[in-house]
Amino acid sequence: MAGNWQLAQLSVENRGVGDERIPDEISAELSPVNFLADGTFATGAESGRWFFSDNYLLAVQPGNVGVVAANTTGDTFIFAEADFEDLGGGDFTQKTTFNVGVKSPTTSLTATQVVGDWVYFQQEVDSIDSPSGGGTVRTWDGVSHQRIDVTFNANGTFTAEKVSDTDDPSEVGDLFGGTWTISGGDLEADAGGEVITLSHFSSGGDLLVATEEESYEVFEETFNSSKMDLWVKQPETLTTADLVGVWAIAGTTIDLEVDAGGGGQYLDDIGFEESELDFRADGTGTRRVVDNREPAAIGLTEDFTWSLVGNEVELVVEGQAYRFVMSAEKDFAAMQNFESNLGEESESFDYFAMVRLPDVAGFGRAPLDLVLIEEENGARPVLQTPTVQGVRYQVEMSEDLDDWQSLGPIMAGTGDVIFSNLPALPGEKTYFRWRILPPAPQG
Repeated sequence: MAGNWQLAQLSVENRGVGDERIPDEISAELSPVNFLADGTFATGAESGRWFFSDNYLLAVQPGNVGVVAANTTGDTFIFAEADFEDLGGGDFTQKTTFNVGVKSPTTSLTATQVVGDWVYFQQEVDSIDSPSGGGTVRTWDGVSHQRIDVTFNANGTFTAEKVSDTDDPSEVGDLFGGTWTISGGDLEADAGGEVITLSHFSSGGDLLVATEEESYEVFEETFNSSKMDLWVKQPETLTTADLVGVWAIAGTTIDLEVDAGGGGQYLDDIGFEESELDFRADGTGTRRVVDNREPAAIGLTEDFTWSLVGNEVELVVEGQAYRFVMSAEKDFAAMQNFESNLGEESESFDYFAMVRLPDVAGFGRAPLDLVLIEEENGARPVLQTPTVQGVRYQVEMSEDLDDWQSLGPIMAGTGDVIFSNLPALPGEKTYFRWRILPPAPQG
């Protein structure tokens, strides 16, 4: 994990006042994060500590413990989160964020990394600021998805096809192309004089993140747009074995009410989810909810089926199909899903990513301390460790370093040293360790 990272975030903050949802702040940001080998990290003026537990990365700051899913390669992580505050009387504030981080490469981008088939995803969230009573009032202006399939050729040209566009479906199927080159470590693509620069690749070269914010005025109104882009390089081949195992999934769902008469879109709800997906070789799997906007759903499981469609993965959950685009290193995938039911005047926008969780021995399961204790004269020693507030700790014991058993209660970190009195030792030699546990589920 140690190295320089770029974190792409798409956040939507809104207020619930009676039956109305009012957008407060919508932002798409790209922030540098530096993970140091000593277990600390820094992003802007904020800092904290990081470590692995049960194959998840824990990012610990005062008053906050973030649980982050990193991929097997160690060059991408994902998480989704929501902050909710009850204001009483049915009113509330809510901020929901989808996050994808990529580890910056330490070597220059090469043509070999660029050449191949890529899929470009974009989610855009728009609002309008209008004058009202000497100030301004913000209203929703819609959500949209785009997918464009792009092939970068070795001769410096590219071809592209727009596969989906919820804002302008008439453009679906449009073909275009241009040239590309590497300049200053960035990829520059020129489509008929319109040049885009792509900078933030993962160290593996198969994922790129970008964000964009734009505002412009029309008469007395200001139109605001926040966009989060994911570029995924597809593998040349994909097999069942590439999927079998445990993956983590994270993302957000934006539900809208739609005026069928053309009056616009209005926010109905924003949800987020973090789950584990266990893919089995027979095309079945099990989903377990890790975190969700509905606390009662945490820990629940449900079955799904899956299949390969070319170099993509299709999951079917309760009759609904979701298509994920796999990365070239086969440990990251992204998905957009759009559902429209004009009969019920509703639309739904899903934006999700998933990573294969690491299963290398010792990765994510290393204890804080490993202590060999030999009993002398019946004395019972005390085990101690420094702690981080908000993190949970469990003492485990073993006689052979293979079979570990929990010992005593789970203990909450205080920011100071905590102690555990050890029992009479069952054998001549016994090993003890402190194990870091993820935060307890909320709700």
